[in-house]
Parts: sequence; C-alpha cells; structure tokens
Amino acid sequence: MEQQTEDLLNIRENVDILDHKLLEMIATRRRLSEKIAASKRFDGSGIRNYPIEQVRLGQLIEKGRTLGIDPFSVSKFYQNIIEDSVLTQHAHLHHLENLGSLPEEPRVAYLGGEGAYSQFAARKYFSFARHPVKEMGLPSFPEVLKTLAKGSADYAVLPFVNSLTGLIEEACDVILSHEGQVVGEIYLPVEHCLLGQNWDYPVSNIRTIYAHPQVFAQCKAYLRSLKNATLVPVESTFHALQKVSEGRVNEAAIGSAVAGNIYGLKALKSNLHGDQQNFTRFLVLANIPHKVPSSVEAKTTLAFSPEGNGMELAQILLEFHDRDIPVSPLESKPGGPGLWGRIYLMDITGRSDDPKVISALEVMKTQTGFLKILGCYPSGRITSFFGA
Repeated sequence: MEQQTEDLLNIRENVDILDHKLLEMIATRRRLSEKIAASKRFDGSGIRNYPIEQVRLGQLIEKGRTLGIDPFSVSKFYQNIIEDSVLTQHAHLHHLENLGSLPEEPRVAYLGGEGAYSQFAARKYFSFARHPVKEMGLPSFPEVLKTLAKGSADYAVLPFVNSLTGLIEEACDVILSHEGQVVGEIYLPVEHCLLGQNWDYPVSNIRTIYAHPQVFAQCKAYLRSLKNATLVPVESTFHALQKVSEGRVNEAAIGSAVAGNIYGLKALKSNLHGDQQNFTRFLVLANIPHKVPSSVEAKTTLAFSPEGNGMELAQILLEFHDRDIPVSPLESKPGGPGLWGRIYLMDITGRSDDPKVISALEVMKTQTGFLKILGCYPSGRITSFFGA
C-alpha cells in the first residue's frame, strides 16, 4: 500500500512537471505570435490564413492518431490555440497602431469583485495586451460607467449579450446613455455551478440560493427542480459568493467552479444551464476611440430606432445588403419614439470610416429617430474553418 502511494505521488509530480512545461510552451507560442503579427504588419497580409490552418490541422490529426488521441480532441485543442494566437496578434497590432495613446497601467472597472464573471472577462481581455492592470470592482453597472466617465478608470468591461438569454438590458441601458466608445470585445464561456460550503451536503436541503438575476435566467430549467429553495437576487456573482462563504450550510450561490475555489466553496452541481453552450459577450469601453489596425477584421456596433410605418427596418437592412456589408442578427429592447418603439442593436463587419459604411449610415439617418455608433473595434469572435 505504501509503495502504491509512493508511485502515485511520483506520477503526480511528473504530471505537475508536464503541466508547467505546457504553460511555458503556451507563453513561448504567444511570443512567436507577436513576431508573426509584426511580420504581417510589415507585408500587409491579414491575420487569418484558413488554407494553412486546415493543412496544419490535418497534420496534427494524423500525429494525434499515432499517439492515440482522437480527431475531435485534437481539433478542439487546435481551435483554442488558434484563438489564443489570433487574439495575441490583435493585441500586439493594436498596441503598435495606438502607440503613445494607451495607458501604461490601465485602470479597468467592472461589476462585482473577486470571482465575478466580469473580472474573468477583464483579465482574459487584458492578458493579451500584457499590461499590468489595476482592477476596480464596483457594485452596479451605472457605477462602472460613471467611474469611466469621471476619468477614474481607463476602461470599463460590461456584459452585453448572452447566448442563452439574449441582450443584457441593464448593461445595455448604461452603455447607450454613455458617451464612451466600444474599443474591444471578449467572449467568455460560462459554466454555472451550484456552490455550497460542504462537498457532501444534499442539494435537496438547500433553502436559499444567491445569484445575479441574469444567472437565474440562464439556469431556470434546473432551478425549477429545486422546490424548497428560495431564489435571492444579488448585485453580482461576487456578492453571491460572499454571502454563502459567510452564511449557513443550507445556502448556495451560483458561479464558476474557479470562483468557488477562491471562497472555499464546493461545486454541489455543475453545468446548471444544461447541454447548451453558454457564452457571454463582453464589451470593453474607453472614453476615446482606438485605431483598428488595417490587417485586423473590424466590427462596428450600431444602436438605432426606426421611425415611420414599420418598413424602415427592412429598408435599413437592404442598405447594407446592397453595399455587400455583412450584418449580424439583431437584438432589440423597448425604447425609442412612440408607445411601441424599440431600439435595435446591430453589428456590421467593417469600419465606421469605410466609404460604403458611411454611405449606408447617411441613408440610415433619414430612416431613424435615434442612431448611435457604439464603436468600431477588432472582432473578438474567433471562428474556425469548420464554423465553430
């Protein structure tokens, strides 16, 4: 038995050594990605080269087969590597394009505190820029953008839309009312866990669950099965984690397993949102716009409210279609002129200073009662050649 324990400890030590080497290799690959970006900036080529990526994937799949690794796992791993490489190149080119106008130590405001999803999104976004960041967790969305507007923060990171529940209206409202510009975006995979104080505590005995209202909405199917639990909305995941870590054993929070570890909480149940993929798109705002490098795919986000007999929305979409400007699916919320008015939010592929985009916007002004360009920035959605 002692020999078996010693062997297991040796194996774990070897695994730890490999894990550290993997991290060192990822860091080395990022530095190589920056060199690739600098070369592409010099010769004017784009960031992505799908044919080369396909060839590399094929080679890796063949290598994986010889090592006993299935093609799906290889493809998933390679997609993550490509995403990291592309975002690293984006950040490097963005730094070169905006040299001298970016803060050395950016102050970043977001909702919540330690363990909040917004904190993870901010860390992921600014990790590619390799700047030391001063984090500023705040209690509400209005407070986040008020801090940015006063100049006490250089950036604000806010959730904008979720793949399961759609537009996050509370955050959208403060973004629409603020004069700052969207300068970036980040997509964060979200896996909600039910977090409690003890591993073996029965979920059926949980009486109080704390979470942000958006989180409750994303987990509503699972929460219906907990007949004896009272759902208590709080300002952020950070507040939910705090309450449970300081509270009673029959209380639980909903958050990530990583956040639970920070507060000594255990995952009583994972994947509360079911089989569907759950992503939240976060926007990064600043008080002044940033230049988007020419080799980077740009996205422009618009907010507008059509006016008239209801046909203007279709006419607006045609203006972009006729100019071969790709448009994303629309999100909408109540607002704009009239009793039943709505404000629509739309992404277009292209720069706001592109003559084709300017032409479409000029026509759009005659068809809307409200029109605002929220920002032009590098696209953070990294798609693969097989549509993932």
